[in-house]
Formats: sequence, C-alpha cells, structure tokens
Amino acid sequence: MSLLSRIAARLGFHVAPTGMDDKGFPKVINFQANDICNLGCKMCNIWQQKFTHQVSPTELENILRDPFFSQVEHIGITGGEPTLRKDLEELYLVALRTLPRLQGASFITNGSLPTKALETYTRVSQAYREVGKSFSGMVSLDGVGPVHDRVRGKKVFDRTWQTLTELRAAGIECHACCTVVRSNVYDLQELLEFCQRHGVYVRFRVGEFIDRLYNKGLTDEIRAFTPQENAHLVSFFLGLIAGYEQDPRIHRTYRSIISILTGGPRRTRCPYQRGEALNLTSKGQFSYCAPKGELHDPAPDYRTSFETHLNERQRILEQHCSGCIHDYHDDYTPAELEEQRQDAWDRIRMELGSSPDSARQSPPKFADWDRVSVCGWYGTETAGDILILKGIIREIRTQRPDAKIQVISLFPEYTKTTVALWSPEEREYIEVYSYWDRQIDMILMRGKALIMGGGPLMDLPQTEMIADLFQWCAGRGLETVVWGCGLGPLHNPNFRRNVARILVFSSTIWLRDHASAALGLEIAPDRETTVIDDPSIVAIRATNIHQAQEPGAPVRLFLRELTHEYPQETTPERSFQGLCAMIRSLLDKFPDRSFELWHMHYLAIGGDDRIFARRLATKIGSPRLKVIVEPQTPEDVLRAMATSSLNISMRFHSVVFAQTLGTRFIAIDYTAGGKIAAFMSERNLSHLLVPLAALESQALSAVERAEADASYFC
Repeated sequence: MSLLSRIAARLGFHVAPTGMDDKGFPKVINFQANDICNLGCKMCNIWQQKFTHQVSPTELENILRDPFFSQVEHIGITGGEPTLRKDLEELYLVALRTLPRLQGASFITNGSLPTKALETYTRVSQAYREVGKSFSGMVSLDGVGPVHDRVRGKKVFDRTWQTLTELRAAGIECHACCTVVRSNVYDLQELLEFCQRHGVYVRFRVGEFIDRLYNKGLTDEIRAFTPQENAHLVSFFLGLIAGYEQDPRIHRTYRSIISILTGGPRRTRCPYQRGEALNLTSKGQFSYCAPKGELHDPAPDYRTSFETHLNERQRILEQHCSGCIHDYHDDYTPAELEEQRQDAWDRIRMELGSSPDSARQSPPKFADWDRVSVCGWYGTETAGDILILKGIIREIRTQRPDAKIQVISLFPEYTKTTVALWSPEEREYIEVYSYWDRQIDMILMRGKALIMGGGPLMDLPQTEMIADLFQWCAGRGLETVVWGCGLGPLHNPNFRRNVARILVFSSTIWLRDHASAALGLEIAPDRETTVIDDPSIVAIRATNIHQAQEPGAPVRLFLRELTHEYPQETTPERSFQGLCAMIRSLLDKFPDRSFELWHMHYLAIGGDDRIFARRLATKIGSPRLKVIVEPQTPEDVLRAMATSSLNISMRFHSVVFAQTLGTRFIAIDYTAGGKIAAFMSERNLSHLLVPLAALESQALSAVERAEADASYFC
C-alpha cells in the first residue's frame, strides 16, 4: 500500500488508484468564473484582487472538451462574484454542449445584482430545463438587515433578499446559505426564524481558511470563536439537526462541524479526496482541493498534469483533511461509521440477566473512589445541571482529592463545550464520554461507582438506558448512587418501572425533597432513601457570590416554555399569554427599571430559553425588555441574580439559585404542584409561589410580598 493510501485509510478517506474515480476522471467541477468581487466580506479577501485574464467561453469550451472531463456530471459556477461577468450565461451553455454526461449545474451568488442575477439565471434555468438537466443555486445570506450588511461590508441586504425571492418566484430551485463568522455568531437564530417566516430554506456553514479566497490573515473572524461562542454554535447546530434540517446528508455535515468545533476530527468524507471533484480556476488552472489545493497548469494536458502532482494530495491529507470544517456533503468516513456501532450496548443488555435482583445498600465508600462515572441529563445540561455536577464533584474530591470524573453524556460535544468554560484546574480531572461509546462498558468498569447526578427521574424514555446501566454496574460490584435527584412526574407506567429499577439497583439513594422520598417508597418500597439538599447548593455556596441587590437595579426573569412533560390544566399558549401579561404588568409597576430575560438552558433539545424569550420580547415590544443572547455560565447567572432588584424565577434551578443566594424573588410553578412547590414549601416560602395558570391574578401580589418581606434572606 502506498504512503498516500495508508494516510487516506487512517483518516477515513478513499483514494482511487489514479486519484479520481475508478476510471480516473472527475465527476464534479467547481469552476470559479472570476477572481474579483464587488463586496468586502469579513471572511474573504477576493474583493482586494484586481481584474486579470479570465477564460472566455471559447477557452472554457476547449478546456471542457479535453477527454479528462468526459465523465463530468455536475458543474458549479462560483467566483469571486459570478454575476459580474457579462458572459456568465454562455459559460453555462458551453458546459451544456461540451460535457456529454452532464446532469446539472449550480451557482453561488452574493445576490448584490438582482437584475443581472434574475435575467441570467432565468435564461440558464430555462435552457437546462428544456434538455432535462437540473439547475439550482444558493444566495449568500449572513443575517437579517444590518447583520448581513456588517458581514458583507456594504448595505446590500435588501438587494440580496430581492435576488433570493425573485429567483424563487421565477421557479428556480434556490436557497439561502449563511457563513458563520464572529460578526454574526449570535445572530443565527434570528436569520433562521426570518427565513422560516418567509418560507425560505436556509443552510449554515462555518467560515474556513480557503486559499482561493485569500483569507489566511482573517484570524479575527474565521474559526476564532471564544469558548462561549463555541458553546453557542454547538447548541445551534444540534438544534438544527433536532428540529429544522430534514436532509440526512446535511445532518452528517452538521455533526461533522460539531465534532470539529469541539476538537474532534472531520466525520464526513469529501468529494475531492473521495475521488470525484476537481477545482478549476478562472485562468484555467486546476487544484485537487478547493480550500487548500495548490494551482497547477494543465501542461501538457490535464490528465498528465493531474497525475504528475499526486504527491500534493498526500500533503493535503496529512495537513488539512481531518480538521477541515468546510461544508462538503458526503457520507460518513469509514472510521466514523465504525465508531457508530453500538456493540457495547448489545453486550450490556445480553449480560443484564446475570445481574442480582437488587443492589446491596451501603454508604458510599468515597475513599475508594479514584475514578467514578456520573450519568444523567448531561449533553442537554442546564445551568442547574452544571452546578449539580460541580457540587457532586466537590463532595467527592473533598474526600478523595485525586478522583477522576467520567461524565457520560447524551450529546458529548455539547458537554465538552460546557467543560471548556471551566477553569484549567477543573478541566484537568474531567473526561467526557458518550452513552453510545463503543467501549462504554469498559469505561464504566474503570471506575468504582456510577452516579445518577441530580436532575429529575421522570417521564423520559432515557430512564430505560440509565436503569440498564445501573443494573449492569450493580451486577459487577460497582457502587451505584442516586445523588440528589427528584422523582416525578411519573404517569407513564413504563417510565415508572424504569425509575423503580434505578432505585432497586442503587446502593445509595439520596433524593432532594420529601415528596420525592415518599414517591420512592411507593415505587420501590424495600429501598431506603435519604433526603439531602440539591447538589447544586454546595456549588452555589462555594462560589462566594452573595446577594447585593439595589432598588433601581434591573429586574431579571428566568423563564421557560411549558412542555408536555408537566401536564396540567393550562396550555403552552395560555401560559405564554400569561407570562406576557405578567411582564407588561411589571413594566407598568416599575417604570424606572429595565428588564432582562436571562436563561438557564441554551440548547434546543429540552427547549432553548433564548428562543422562547425572543418570542416574548417580540410580542411585548418594549425597549425596556432586553433578551440576553450570549450563553452565560452558571456563575454569570448567579452574579446577575445577586445584583438584580428582583428575580422572577421559573426554571427549577433558577428558584434554587435565587433562594440560596438570598435574593428578592418570586417563583413561578410550571410543575403543577411538583418540584418547585415542594422546594418552596420545605423552606416556608409558599407565599412567594405563583401557579403558572394564575399569573395574571397572583403574580403582582407575590411581587409585592417579595418587595416587602426580606425575612427569607440568607
């Protein structure tokens, strides 16, 4: 096997013997029609180039008649900005008459020249349609209004949107494409919602260093995200996969982007290194790779020159492929497909029958815990989940300072962005693994205990997976601990059985309130439970953040959307209306204060609080109501709570945070008498609790009680 083939195999790419498809010919051409542009975009420096020679239609025809291009099935014509060429239409017609196997063509435009784009692409579309060929394209759209203009360097949003909508109205298959750089990283959700309202499909890509864009020096914008911005991006792409994007190919691309953002490898193959695509420049030169390929003259012909420079493909494979974030849509790499096999779960479930009927209950042996695994709802973690984890770790490492923590995550890339925001000292003893890691059984066996780390054990399907892990670990002599969880709601009998299994196979059960303990005795009557504080309280106190509220400081709200897990008389829409009415009343009551919508959860899976807050703010329309878009650490949230004049807490841990800090707050009970009511009752604070269904009638009176009564301050 050649060195090139060995490197390709290691990185998961396929390289055919000649470097292209099995017959040695490209199937896809990416053709830059020019090397100039009329915009000054943040991610590209082509606009700095001066006009030089570009191939004419006749020259392009001579190139494409070369036998080397006889198998081409698709040609994409880009730039620079292709609509700056007066003969752009002719370039497409040349491809149509010279490429015998052509199936279709495409375009990318910045949309700044609506009339030219509409006239040219309409004629091209008609010509291709008449002979049964496909034609489609993308219009670059990097934000709404001033955001797009900020990225593109000129006030062109209106023209770009006109181009996109008129092309679509003309029957041309066309969608928006957003390039993500630092200048628009927090404006992606607004663009997504804007396109959804107008029925326009939008795709997202992350800006990459691409040699042909002359952007090597743009390090302030391209792949320059802070850990906070990185966490936001991972959350956004996970949300696209979960609730927007329908194409499995684009799912794969987005998962690959997420992997690279979190320090992992490219997870998809690439048509250039897979042996299908070739880049062709406006001067007739070719490169093996559009982002990183060197330019080669076709001397004496394209086939000979291509095979002469194959060592360059080796360089690209070694230096760039595994970390390239550019959005080429392809299959997963062979290495990734192998990684996705879930054979560890097959082994675990086959071995469940050899487990004991229950775990032997005993106090945790912290001194033995040199390594422990913590599972739960990590991968979708809220600010509360993060401090639960920190609180548990603090307790463990107080008694075993060298303990290593293995966090088992539903979405490990997202958990990695969470840990990336921790201090270097904290990151040193944390390892993040997936529930579906092929070696999950071996990972668990490296530790001395498995902990269900806080959060609710409720009507969620993932409880079956956690129950299997608890039963399997108990059968192998590991300690199994339910640490600070709440129980319920448990209306579904299957999920109720799952939670009962978790308790039965727990060697220690620590629950966070007496209502949970009572339910635990009901579903697992032979198991002893102990009520402890929510583990996050340990971490809150360790921050040394204390309330410092001032009368004129902002009112901060920590709200969430009502979801199906908490069935009750009110509906999500009525609760939304009630929250709007409450906020309007507060705006009237405190005309001298600003209001800020803060958040405990930043992931669409489980309900991104920012998306809900945007709906509220749009509906209310007050300049005094601000949405905090940037993801905040739990410590940021605590500092915001500590310095506000009043906190309106709805997410469970926003209630825990506010009460532990001793701030002035009211709690909105969206759990219909569940965990929030239990928490407030046990602390004699029920007079500050407002049922979700009674917001309009009871919220203001609860606020008045909070304003008048400071007796509950810690």
